[in-house]
Amino acid sequence: GLRKGFYFIGRQGFSDYLNFVYNDFKDEYLIELFKYLKATYSMNFFCFENISSRCESYRFLNDNYNAERVDSLCMSIDLPDDYNDYYKKWTQNMRHGINQAHHRMERDNMNFSYEIIHHLDDDLADELDEIRLQRLKKKQDECYAALSKKARIYTKIRDYITEKTSSPINILKETDECWCILSRCNGENAAFFYFLYKPENKTLYSVWLGTNEKFNRYKPGMTQLVDFIEKEINDGKPNVEFIDLTRGNERYKYDLKADELVTSQFTFGI
Repeated sequence: GLRKGFYFIGRQGFSDYLNFVYNDFKDEYLIELFKYLKATYSMNFFCFENISSRCESYRFLNDNYNAERVDSLCMSIDLPDDYNDYYKKWTQNMRHGINQAHHRMERDNMNFSYEIIHHLDDDLADELDEIRLQRLKKKQDECYAALSKKARIYTKIRDYITEKTSSPINILKETDECWCILSRCNGENAAFFYFLYKPENKTLYSVWLGTNEKFNRYKPGMTQLVDFIEKEINDGKPNVEFIDLTRGNERYKYDLKADELVTSQFTFGI
């Protein structure tokens, strides 16, 4: 159902978010790229998806082309210089939830700790993917239950065809270097946040996350991420100034006091 045209890398993803298109942006680079695609492939229609409003290309496309723009929300945490300033932003429910999780850990003698892993071997990547799929399956089951009978039949047929004709790729194996904040309890994987890192702006970009259902009541992902943020701030933010939680405005992102960040799809012809 897509119009014939040129879709930049990141279709239904982040065409600009993770620097797929360029390292350093200049207006004339993109202009020359459009000219080349038009002359070589007769491309007159272009679509960029989910470009962050922080990017220079966002300003360029917004100001220079009569583009149809569709906005969506991402969420990002701007780490302050003082951890107390961050803590004061929390709601009473957030404070109660974190304190309650720690009390449960202590009461049940559950020893949680986290480490930052920069390279996942295949076995660990598979283990974390299984944790991720627990959460995904739960969300899919909830969506499926809300469908009409006709839509359920269509969904089953679609899923069957997809399963028989394609093999999923474990994205956790696809990058040589990452920042994976892995929470463990008594040696067992409890939760993880998988980030990609851009040192030039000290930003972590959330790609995948998951919590082992066995440890849900202890909120291991949230508590360990908060511990990581506290340590990073208290150390003077040597590595991280922004934690970009990317697409979606789920409740936990607001609990973490992430700010709304506009991203947009630009569709236009030349």
